[in-house]
Amino acid sequence: MSTDRITRVNELLRREVGRALFQALSNERGLDMATVTVTHVETSRNLRTARVGISFRAPEADQQRLLSLVKRHRAAVQEWIGENVILKYTPRLEFELDRSVAKGDHILGVLAEMETEGLLAATEDADPAAGEDEDGEDGSDAAESDADEDFEDEDDTEEGVEDDPEDPDL
Repeated sequence: MSTDRITRVNELLRREVGRALFQALSNERGLDMATVTVTHVETSRNLRTARVGISFRAPEADQQRLLSLVKRHRAAVQEWIGENVILKYTPRLEFELDRSVAKGDHILGVLAEMETEGLLAATEDADPAAGEDEDGEDGSDAAESDADEDFEDEDDTEEGVEDDPEDPDL
């Protein structure tokens, strides 16, 4: 199976697993569905299994409890996928805790703390994508002059049509 198709299947399953989890877990006490995120799905090439990464915005102690709650509802989620996603095989879902969101939040927190302490310079207008050339200029004038030259080189006549003084249509 091509990688493009696997990518599309992964995204489809990610969306549908999120919907199925919302349906299955919406009546659970002590669970705010806004804290649950399906971060990724990795489907095997034969479509038999899919690993589902889930992230919770909750304390570390609660994350394992919430993951076990999701795993208890695997059959309902599996059934939802089987009914709503048309694939040759319905993959067996394996849920795992994804800590990448928490790690990203931690890094952003450390950077913000360093900035408030003055250890990291604030970057308000420093945009490396805009880029300056060696002279310290942004290079936008050169791009504008190149575009102007393109227009000056074009003829007003259509290609392959010559002016014929005897032809009244020209």
